[in-house]
Amino acid sequence: MMGKLNEKWIGLLMILIAVAALPVEAEETVPDNNEKTGVFTLGEVVVTADGESGMGSVDQVDEEMLRQFNRDDLTEALDLMPGVTVSRTAARNERTVFVRGLDVKHVPLFMDGIPIYVMYDGYSDFGRFTTFDVSQIEVSKGASSVLYGFNTMGGAINVVTKRPEKPFEANAGVGLASGDTTSAYANIGSNLGKWYFQGGASYLDRDYYELSDDFEPTETEDGGERDNAYITDKKISFKAGTMTILTADRWNSVPHCSAVTISKPPCTTNANGTRNMTTTSPNAPSETSTTPSPSRTPSP
Repeated sequence: MMGKLNEKWIGLLMILIAVAALPVEAEETVPDNNEKTGVFTLGEVVVTADGESGMGSVDQVDEEMLRQFNRDDLTEALDLMPGVTVSRTAARNERTVFVRGLDVKHVPLFMDGIPIYVMYDGYSDFGRFTTFDVSQIEVSKGASSVLYGFNTMGGAINVVTKRPEKPFEANAGVGLASGDTTSAYANIGSNLGKWYFQGGASYLDRDYYELSDDFEPTETEDGGERDNAYITDKKISFKAGTMTILTADRWNSVPHCSAVTISKPPCTTNANGTRNMTTTSPNAPSETSTTPSPSRTPSP
């Protein structure tokens, strides 16, 4: 009797040992960050945009506004725009601007699309660019066109000079201002359809500018009229170009797309040589744009 009982206990002990030797998979518990005690969970906001609406903003100042507010140099003109700060903190006391906190090394200056650089330290004196022959100033903030090239992380400043639209155009003016400032300018141009020319000359001279009444005199500046603040800027400009009239046959012979958009597919060439652009949208059927009507495009 005792022998049978011992055999049962021995058998039960062997079963327990075998079960204990089996591998056991532990269940991992991943903590949920949204369920942490004492932590306020904010909702997630996702903002999306279609097409070019998601790109940076562009502000413009035209010639009429420049003359209305008497903005004779580029610094004074840019001071009209929101998000642009004028400063004199550069190394050579030249006037510069900050666009949304970024200087001209990240928001470069262009003249008719041509970059303006100073090899010494990269900072151009915006106060030495007069606006008497300028038709428009464009400031791109944030994402700007890839045509501007590199160093445009914060945007770009493009100064567009005048180009005539009539067979004969001319304007001139003179002015007086505080600080014994005198200015004079004259512009003339002609557009005869197939070609055009534009010329201009300007003169700007200033002896000083008035300091604030709260300025405390120092060893190098006694207040009142700012010492060593005289400037003289003389400018002569001239440009000419041709206007090429593209007929339907010449338009088809030139490699081009009827529209260029980053989000659209490239153009294709049909069997007859006509180049078309196929565009699609999420909520509309596909559309194909045909060859446009003859137009005029300038060539330098």
